[in-house]
Amino acid sequence: MDIILLRRVEKLGQMGDVVNVAPGFFRNFLFPRGLADRATKERIGQFEADKSYIEAENLREKQEAQNVAGRMNNIILTFIRPAGDTGLLYGSVRTQEIATEMNQQGFKIDRTQVLIKQPIKSLGIHKVDLMLHAEVKLEILLNIALTPEEAANQLNKNNTNNKTTEDNVVLN
Repeated sequence: MDIILLRRVEKLGQMGDVVNVAPGFFRNFLFPRGLADRATKERIGQFEADKSYIEAENLREKQEAQNVAGRMNNIILTFIRPAGDTGLLYGSVRTQEIATEMNQQGFKIDRTQVLIKQPIKSLGIHKVDLMLHAEVKLEILLNIALTPEEAANQLNKNNTNNKTTEDNVVLN
């Protein structure tokens, strides 16, 4: 199915591109989020007429996201979780928990904006991406420990080494 992108979509195309996607992907993901529309002659013409307005709105949203990213720079979220002797958690840290913690710190983040590449199931410091806008991605750190004291020690160890080692930082 041919569609026209109303916004930049990672790994798919830029705003205004006409691309071919599966009908279900369009119907269930792109269309409900306002990212794309069917590529008919009428809708392409309408897009061209509204293109300057859409670009201005996209630029405003991007600048807003960049301002928020600037305020979030170097943020570290601490989670106190129970774990076994091997350092594996009795569960995992989920996107909803990260979004809730960010909201408690005064940032409006939805769980769909939190990108976790692999499940976080161990103690230590983990890197997580936040997608604030289609063109603004930010990396934050999660400090997962058994106690607040251990969390502070992990942060101090990470700051003094200032390099990522397999012992204290898990790259996701």
